Amino acid sequence: MPRSGKIKPWQQYAAIIGSLVVASVLNIYPLSVALAWYRPMWLAVVLVFWLLSQPSRVGIGAAFGVGLAADLLLDSDLGQQALCAVLLAFFVKFIQAYLRQPSAGLLWLVAAAGLLIYQLAFVVLQVLTQGVFYPQLLIAPLVSALIYPLMVWALARFSY
Repeated sequence: MPRSGKIKPWQQYAAIIGSLVVASVLNIYPLSVALAWYRPMWLAVVLVFWLLSQPSRVGIGAAFGVGLAADLLLDSDLGQQALCAVLLAFFVKFIQAYLRQPSAGLLWLVAAAGLLIYQLAFVVLQVLTQGVFYPQLLIAPLVSALIYPLMVWALARFSY
């Protein structure tokens, strides 16, 4: 970090890409069957953070790219995670247009609602395309919303 405290644009892009790579690794890290249901949606959490903190650098196009990467990493049908990520980005951008000086609690509520929309859209797509419904999939947004403040703490130094 430079001495002036201001982060250069290339450092912000490096932080965005680096955090998405780390989130990708955490998304595919093998867990036991019992713990796998409690795995946070790491890519979605990082995406929400960057959508809220760097709206001029991360948008719907970036969300689509992250979603396609998640489709390839998680071996889901191509486009399912991408559609969910685009819906998440659209929701965050829509709400963000009405927020002028949001508090940390309000940002957490927006992030939690966005993560819930992401997972509900994914569950609906799973039911429509594969005919399966696992209620345990609804645990992931709760765990993801709980770790969001930790993600803000870890990445906040790169967002300004």
